Amino acid sequence: MAENNKNTGIQTSLMIKKYFFKSLAYWYLFLIAIVIAYSYNYIVNRYVYSTYGFHTTIQVKGANNNPENYAGGLRLFSNKSNLTNEISFIKSYQLNELVFNELDFDVTYYQKRKFKNDVELYTNSPFIVELDSNYYQHIGTKVSIKIIDTSKYLLSIKNFKIEQELKFHETFSFNQFKFKIVKDSIRFNKNVVGNEYYFYKESKTSLIQRYKSKLNVELLEQSTILWLWTIGTVPKKEIDYLNKILEIYIDIEMNEKNMIAINTMDFIDFQLDNFTDSLRTAEDKMQYFKQTNSIDISAEGQNLLSQILELDSERKQQELKLYYYDHLLKDLKENPDNEAIMSPTIVGVNDMALVQYISVLQEAIYQRKILTFSIEDNAVIPPNTISKLEIENVRNSIFTHIEQTIKYTNSSINDIKAKAKAINMELYLLPAAERQMMNINREFEVNNEMYNFLLMRRMEAAITLASNEPDMKIIDKARIETMSYKGTKGGTNKSRIYMIALAIPIIIIVIIELFNNKIVDRTDVENLTKIPVIGSVILNNKKGTIPVHTNPKAAISETFRALRTNLQFVLMERQNNVIAVTSTVSGEGKTFVAINLATVLSITNKKTLLIGLDLRKPKIHLSFDMENDNGISPYLVGQNTYEETIVKTKIKNLYLAISGPTPPNPAELIESQKMTNFIEKVKKDFDYVIIDTPPVGIVADALLLTKLVNTYVYVIRQDYSTKNSIRILDEMKQNNDIKSVNIVINGIKTSVRYGFKHGYGYGYGYGQGYGQGYGQGYGQGYGQGYYDDKEEEPKNIIAKFINFLQRKLLSLFK
Repeated sequence: MAENNKNTGIQTSLMIKKYFFKSLAYWYLFLIAIVIAYSYNYIVNRYVYSTYGFHTTIQVKGANNNPENYAGGLRLFSNKSNLTNEISFIKSYQLNELVFNELDFDVTYYQKRKFKNDVELYTNSPFIVELDSNYYQHIGTKVSIKIIDTSKYLLSIKNFKIEQELKFHETFSFNQFKFKIVKDSIRFNKNVVGNEYYFYKESKTSLIQRYKSKLNVELLEQSTILWLWTIGTVPKKEIDYLNKILEIYIDIEMNEKNMIAINTMDFIDFQLDNFTDSLRTAEDKMQYFKQTNSIDISAEGQNLLSQILELDSERKQQELKLYYYDHLLKDLKENPDNEAIMSPTIVGVNDMALVQYISVLQEAIYQRKILTFSIEDNAVIPPNTISKLEIENVRNSIFTHIEQTIKYTNSSINDIKAKAKAINMELYLLPAAERQMMNINREFEVNNEMYNFLLMRRMEAAITLASNEPDMKIIDKARIETMSYKGTKGGTNKSRIYMIALAIPIIIIVIIELFNNKIVDRTDVENLTKIPVIGSVILNNKKGTIPVHTNPKAAISETFRALRTNLQFVLMERQNNVIAVTSTVSGEGKTFVAINLATVLSITNKKTLLIGLDLRKPKIHLSFDMENDNGISPYLVGQNTYEETIVKTKIKNLYLAISGPTPPNPAELIESQKMTNFIEKVKKDFDYVIIDTPPVGIVADALLLTKLVNTYVYVIRQDYSTKNSIRILDEMKQNNDIKSVNIVINGIKTSVRYGFKHGYGYGYGYGQGYGQGYGQGYGQGYGQGYYDDKEEEPKNIIAKFINFLQRKLLSLFK
């Protein structure tokens, strides 16, 4: 169990290293992706706008409009406790229209810049465009300005193919254009000469729509504080907009509140004018009468005067009510949308039903106004249809109530007059002079009482008007110091782009890996078969095909020595000395492996014979600079003797039996009894016999030797052999076509390529199952300075830097 866990840990470590070095092998993909990502970010972000976020906060105080706060209980029914309505009102089209009527946003100024976005100037423009309001000005048409000197500029309008030199303050007129360019007294100087600018007139509707859509109004949780914020490219423009919309909003609210007090004062002033004249006349009469007569009123007269004065005062109050009702009816008919309705209590009318009706009407009108302000000029549904039915119902109820109240009031006045008539009959019994004195006094007292009553009400209304304050309080104005956001508009998310850039090569590598049917590393073999891998041969970068002989200290020679050691564990007995070297297809390096395996065995003072049994495509003779006249095929057909077939090479202890001319029936020759006798004989004469056979995936010649050989060495080549070759080998093993077989991986790349080493995962565990420790020790030494191999050095600075980086990264995995 412990051994299995250890092997699993080793395999996991090898897998991690495999994919790490696989990524390093494709470093150029990552470099290209990063370069493209950087270039994309640089190009795109050169043409982005910086954006700035600003906010302002207001506190809505709520419905604190108590009737007692106003003259005689006069009341403003704009209930600010409905914050949803207030948010809708702030974001409404008509409110924004009022805002832009006061802001100078109609003309937008830009300065042209090379290789960058043009910058909006707003109030920093060195000139001002004065438009003639009688002309359309071709909304949205760009007008370019190039300042020639301090007195002239070049005007061009591309859409109309206009290019004209003008003086500052000179009027330009064409079609629906009529304006003049005026120098800004502060910002125009010599430094702007040569600069290029342009401007265009904004559409009021599109301007309102743009700002209305980007204005955000939020209610802070568990509070009555509204947070207004917006994002734009010109800080001062956003600040001016936010502050102006609050200014207009508060002004509207204050005007609504003041209108009730103003209407009340106007009503009282009109009444005071009437009573003032009557009072002055009565006062003059009394003064004149007292100067010309010396008469005292009797006790009986005082009693009658007191009664008649009380009736006259009551009648005047009722008449004032009538006047108020007539005024209210007229106002409701002439101003149906008027929210500032005067309360009946101002004239002493304690009509709670009417007060309730007026309250409901004012709330309905207010709600309708909120909806109306949210409707654009080009709305499909006209604003006057919204809540119309509800408002009409309330108004009809008020009209009915007033008509009934007027009838009742007239009836009360008639009753008062009847009582006054009876008292007047008694007054006629008094002396004429006393009666005249009482009438003058009666007229004065009644007018004086009503005058004082109205004067007190007017004073209350004036106090209310003076003490009115808005239902909202600005907590923070928008200003540059409270900028809450800074970002970009139209730019890229650099981090995201770089992450995508890094992900793309990984995806490409994964796709390549998924669709790659080649043997890439040792784990590919081990995942496909249980047949042991007894050796890995690095790619031959030496001259010649026998590096074991020509370069004995080279790393590739050590790989063959490691293979020799592992084979000694496979061939434990002396008589097991026949090794067949084969592969799936040609080009996998079986002949190369056979030659160098035979050579490395002969170096150990073992008499070794190398037989070229690939009769269809002989190659071995080329490596030894020999002609292919004699060999196995002539021997098998009886043209050569045993002694003539086997020749000694220049390498000590190495003998060779080349293929000879290609026969017409190679399979029959290999399967012949003479071939069997030949193998039996060489087994006795030589310590080792290495047979180079044809590829088993092409012809079956190699399988004909199954009974003659002790083991097969199956050669596969990195990045060349397919995974199907392993499956073919497994099938042959399962079908007992081959009884003993071991795999050798050939052509492992360890040379520097693009700055990074290939061959990850091959330097470990050559002899797992056959002397693991011995083989592993050799495998880990490749290329570490012990051998005389000189790796290809990078020829440029970038490659040298990458090679240095590679070595540092490799050191982390040692």
